[in-house]
Amino acid sequence: MSNLKALLNFWLVEQMELEEGKFNPDTLNDMSGPEEMIMALAGKLPLLGQGSSRAAFLLDSKRVLKIAINEKGYAQNAAELELADDPGVAPLVTKIFRVGKDNSWLVSELVRPLTGVKEFQQLTSVPWSFLVDFMQFYTVLGDVGEAFESTVAAVVARDKKNRSPSPGISVRGIEHVPFIGRLFTALANRPDMMPGDMIIVSHWGKTPDQRVVLMDSGFTQEVYDAHYAD
Repeated sequence: MSNLKALLNFWLVEQMELEEGKFNPDTLNDMSGPEEMIMALAGKLPLLGQGSSRAAFLLDSKRVLKIAINEKGYAQNAAELELADDPGVAPLVTKIFRVGKDNSWLVSELVRPLTGVKEFQQLTSVPWSFLVDFMQFYTVLGDVGEAFESTVAAVVARDKKNRSPSPGISVRGIEHVPFIGRLFTALANRPDMMPGDMIIVSHWGKTPDQRVVLMDSGFTQEVYDAHYAD
């Protein structure tokens, strides 16, 4: 794919005004690979960004078109679809509307990246420090319940050390917060989701209906082991 980078850079200078709903992704199924797909998009869809495995284009005001640019991208598209189809995980990830042949592309809902920790806390009612602590315990313990108990205990101990008048008040009843319920259910259903991804605030986004979701959920443990681990 020697020309792929040049084709993607083309978008930085040749973006045209988006005509919502004018491009049909199904036409990509007849193309030979990512280079031809990206050439077909020239002048039609704005490029949102490119990672090591996929390129994302703005399909319309509500949807994103993600094109796999290598085997890693195909695997991530497949994993993202699998998670979105799991009822226990779906509330925590972006919706998938359409998928291309051999997972070469997919259309997902457009999600705006969170502006920072403050917005995460405002939208979820969960302290960012709690999420980070929980994920660290979960990585070590591998069990949602045990990780939760350890996190609460750590918060209480820290508050006592800091002589807080109400140790643990910031996490009292936090297990009943809807976001925590969605998170725990997703991890219980799919323990191969990557905790490390979830403690990076830029990996979270907000949907038009105010859900906080992982923007790119396809980077699972299975995908990492198969395509990234040395």
